[in-house]
Amino acid sequence: MRKYLLYLASFLTLMFLVQDISYSGVMNLQYHFRKNARANETIVGGDGGLSGGNVSSFMISGNLLLKYVKDDHLVSIYGNASYGEQETKGVKYRISSSFTQQIRYHIPVITGDESWLELATFLQYQYDEFKRIKTRIANGIGPRPGVLLFDKKLEISGAVSYMFEYVRLDSATYSNSSGIHQYTDMGEGKVEHRLSNYINFGLSLSQGLNIFSTTFYQPLLTEFGDFRIFHDTSLYITPKGMSSLTIYMKFVWAHDSRPPDQVDATDYNFQSGIMVSVF
Repeated sequence: MRKYLLYLASFLTLMFLVQDISYSGVMNLQYHFRKNARANETIVGGDGGLSGGNVSSFMISGNLLLKYVKDDHLVSIYGNASYGEQETKGVKYRISSSFTQQIRYHIPVITGDESWLELATFLQYQYDEFKRIKTRIANGIGPRPGVLLFDKKLEISGAVSYMFEYVRLDSATYSNSSGIHQYTDMGEGKVEHRLSNYINFGLSLSQGLNIFSTTFYQPLLTEFGDFRIFHDTSLYITPKGMSSLTIYMKFVWAHDSRPPDQVDATDYNFQSGIMVSVF
């Protein structure tokens, strides 16, 4: 029990000191929702890395994931927070932050060892200084089919979901060498309806060594020229005899075809970190 309290105290400390940017508003938890990863679990983790785009040089993160599984029903709660260095048009550096919470519920429709189908729904809240997002609320629902397994080494999965999204931007000013300016879209709020599509590729290289890749595509339903793309490729290493510990390295790339005023359209990040399953 003392060990678990120590883990919890360490994580709460980490949440105040460090924080994972949800690039393009995408929370990528697909690795934890694989069929062979279905188990009651509490996972805490932290990571850091070099960044480009709206994060100027570095970013550090803290993450918490709670999963509860019963009779093929899955409920998860996820939270993360991030700190990173941000540059304002080559003039001013400052430390900015973001925070995201998400709750998901997966409802079984067809169950089986080889073929299965579930209905997945989620609700997400986001605050992100890097992208000038004061409030973002997203709600999505859609079918999630089972994975295709090839010799138990390769897995492929994907899904198409509907996503309702409300976004309100900040109304602050920004400064550069020519003075203080107002954003052209300051304080703007809008409601959007998007598709949220993704495809996953997983490859087991050996016992405790896995590569997992996810690509999201989120077009606006009324105008497909307004879209977001997110890609994440990660290497996961679980040391022998330490099944509760995972070390990972990842590359993240994201693009928003129509970002807010003064926000870069493309972000990229190289991260490394650890995850610990504490319960």
